[in-house]
Amino acid sequence: MWSDLSDFDKGWVVGMLEGEASFGARKWGTADEICIQVSSTDPETPLRLQRLLGGKIYSMSPPRKPNHSPYTR
Repeated sequence: MWSDLSDFDKGWVVGMLEGEASFGARKWGTADEICIQVSSTDPETPLRLQRLLGGKIYSMSPPRKPNHSPYTR
């Protein structure tokens, strides 16, 4: 998958992950799982990462307060 990306897309992915992502590991049942989490008020950002790398969108949340923006994670 990574080798199929253009240099531009690779640069965009690396920049987003370095600037906006958090990384973790957890046990899910009997399997170990590596997690990359990106939250954004622009829903296109996580959606584009999903198109490029795969994975799941876990929430598209409405604003918590009237002056807050919705976010996608």
